[in-house]
Amino acid sequence: MLYCTPMSDATSSDAASRRTGARPDIVFIMADDLGYADLGCYGGRQASFGAVSPHIDALAAQGMRFTRGCANSPVCSPTRFALMTGRWQYRLRGAAEEPINSRSRGSSTLGLPPQHPTLASLLLSLHYTAPHWPWETRDDAHVPAQIGSRPFHLDGGNIHTYRRMIHHMDEGIGCVVQTLREVGRLDNTLLVFTSDKGGERYSDNWPLVGGKMDLTEGGIRVPWIAHWPARVPVGVVSDQHCLTMDWTATLIAAVGAVPAADYPLDGLSLLPVLTRAQPAFARPMRWRMKHRNQRALRDGRWKNLTDDGNEYLFDVEADERERANLAAREPERLLAMRLAWHAWNEAMPPIPDDATVSLGYSVADMPQR
Repeated sequence: MLYCTPMSDATSSDAASRRTGARPDIVFIMADDLGYADLGCYGGRQASFGAVSPHIDALAAQGMRFTRGCANSPVCSPTRFALMTGRWQYRLRGAAEEPINSRSRGSSTLGLPPQHPTLASLLLSLHYTAPHWPWETRDDAHVPAQIGSRPFHLDGGNIHTYRRMIHHMDEGIGCVVQTLREVGRLDNTLLVFTSDKGGERYSDNWPLVGGKMDLTEGGIRVPWIAHWPARVPVGVVSDQHCLTMDWTATLIAAVGAVPAADYPLDGLSLLPVLTRAQPAFARPMRWRMKHRNQRALRDGRWKNLTDDGNEYLFDVEADERERANLAAREPERLLAMRLAWHAWNEAMPPIPDDATVSLGYSVADMPQR
């Protein structure tokens, strides 16, 4: 999914934009189900054909790459609610669905309320599904006939096809960057690349554990890359903690817009971090899921996670795979984080009893992680 501001004056040059301090153009690219380590710049391995993501890697090398950024949810539509509104997705009924699916079509309660301000009112949305199933590249014209009406494509795909899909997405992003360069808009364009959640069945989340639908790091930690030659320094790696909705606040701040007073943002602007006006700041991150009754709080290096009634405490900086449960060793910290999560949760609407969880596959289809 690609969001961009229409180019209102394609004749203005990068040099002129830099001189006048003109508001930037925005290109926001959100991949679907991309794993944390699928890209070369995040440690991904080369494919048989070579580098999987050379254009995205170049954006990271020429901009800022975040190593501790997360999605608002490990499932697609709740993250998009957060992106569109800049607020906790839990404030809206539709985001309680995990995820919204075709059975929701025609619902008067599950979409975005028309009166709610959204990022979509500022940007043009161009949809390009990648690297999401069905598992097909542009060379696989025979696949649609094979899968018919079985969208999850459980009998198809492999890591080689998956990497080629990422590579084709990367080529498209390279075309976007080249076009911006040719029309003289690249220097003053804030281009952001991320994923809506952790990876799916063929993704590489190393060294993280879990993936889509999980509140372990593999389900929520995602690539975040910001490229803006006029303002963002080259080759910076940031350990700033951030959520999807923080980037909504960042885009609004970057163009000098003012959030609607009746819908205050929960996201925090990262613009001072991007421009190196201030160092990384403390940013507690919270999640909850109806699926397996999961909940999590990440505060600094520590993470309190509950999954299917089991509670854990991890030092994620030392143990990114979340294997060493320190709950018994740090009972006071565990209690403090548990209480902090509950205090936040009390300010959110409860998860509705009729909210649905839709799983595309189970252990009956394939062994789980």
